[in-house]
Amino acid sequence: MDVGRCGEVRLADSHGRYEEHLRPGEGSIDFKRMFTRIEGGGYPGHYMMAFGTLDDMLKGREALVRAAGV
Repeated sequence: MDVGRCGEVRLADSHGRYEEHLRPGEGSIDFKRMFTRIEGGGYPGHYMMAFGTLDDMLKGREALVRAAGV
């Protein structure tokens, strides 16, 4: 898929067997690699978190920021 046509990426972790919506770090997704591939492909959109409670998302945001190297 041409990521230039994508307007949003929803973030949640998973073990890869089915859709789980886990907090980043609780599954097996390599978010550093994912961000590198998406951003390197020219992704122009925004990211949304799609897991748990507000507290889960705030904690997950910290893990995603570390993974993104920001």
